[in-house]
Amino acid sequence: MNIDLLFGLYFTLLLPAIWFLITPYVKNYIAMLVVASLSLTSFVIGAWYLSDMLPQTVKVMLAPTNYSNVGWYNATFMVIKNSWHFLILAIPWVIVGFVIARLVLGFVALSKKVKGFKPATDREIALLVPLVKKMGVETPKIFVGKTKGIAFSTYDSIYLSDEIANMLSDERLSALLAHELAHIVRRDQISKWSFMVISALSFLVPSSFIRKNYDLTVEVETDKKACEVIENPLTLAETLVLCAKHTIPQHGAQNITSIDQVSVRVQRILETDSPKQRRSFLKFIPSYVLPVVMTLTFAFPLFGETNPNTSLPINGMTEMQTKQLMEGEALVRLERSRVDGKLTIVNIIPKDDTVESEDSSTLRSNGRLYRIIRF
Repeated sequence: MNIDLLFGLYFTLLLPAIWFLITPYVKNYIAMLVVASLSLTSFVIGAWYLSDMLPQTVKVMLAPTNYSNVGWYNATFMVIKNSWHFLILAIPWVIVGFVIARLVLGFVALSKKVKGFKPATDREIALLVPLVKKMGVETPKIFVGKTKGIAFSTYDSIYLSDEIANMLSDERLSALLAHELAHIVRRDQISKWSFMVISALSFLVPSSFIRKNYDLTVEVETDKKACEVIENPLTLAETLVLCAKHTIPQHGAQNITSIDQVSVRVQRILETDSPKQRRSFLKFIPSYVLPVVMTLTFAFPLFGETNPNTSLPINGMTEMQTKQLMEGEALVRLERSRVDGKLTIVNIIPKDDTVESEDSSTLRSNGRLYRIIRF
């Protein structure tokens, strides 16, 4: 199989799929940005290799030399790529554009849904202030609206429906606010955007299974962060169960709960076995190192063996001669056919080997005398 095809498939399909598989183990937004960048970079590299395998047009431009201006020409080769080449190169950016468009539409729908929200009352602000101080961050915006079953956070704001706020006691409302504040502190909104890019570039892996694992991991880590600033973790567990019956998932935002995740999240909140937590963290390390090791051991050593488009052998010319012509390091001798008038390459001589003879109708190279054909 062509080595360029192997490279193209590896970088375009396999490597982004591996990065996608490890996303449930990524714990923070910086790591997600790194993984998204690596996934996009590998896809671009793969697209470049695949596009370079397409047929290309070679155009030869000839200019007369100073050897009596007859018979001998400097040759410059131009590689003209077809439209499919640029189309393949554009695929990753089309995917990124699709993800951006999807995010924009999601936020437009979300902005319409929260139009009726107003700044929170003194109660919500009073419960949020001590949490902000414990986490050491700036106070986010908080809004309450007359709607049903909403509790979520965006990049810098928290939104609550008055139904949820009135239903919870101060202690449980404080736990809810701690959870939403933890989403903002962890920059989970950025992680979600990065995850969308990674999943869009991964064609080999069913995204629904990985998406569920990733969403669960984000919520579990957010619960851990929230438990650091509330007095009793059991309160957060109780709040999750209560909110699961009332909250409605919001697209383009980080939601407090999902019914199918509640049992797992409650169990994780109540766990106090630190060795298990350490093992969970250590499980992430080999997963992250795997694609890096595969790239270093498989891809890059072979990279030196590939040499796409440094030379383009043409019928009747050796690879070295073609390369010399492309780099402007050789002269080409042409002869016009008496039958159809077309020019034909008769001989190619490196520039360094050519010496103009006393006879203007000949050219000496490596001791041999070449006759110059007049046109």
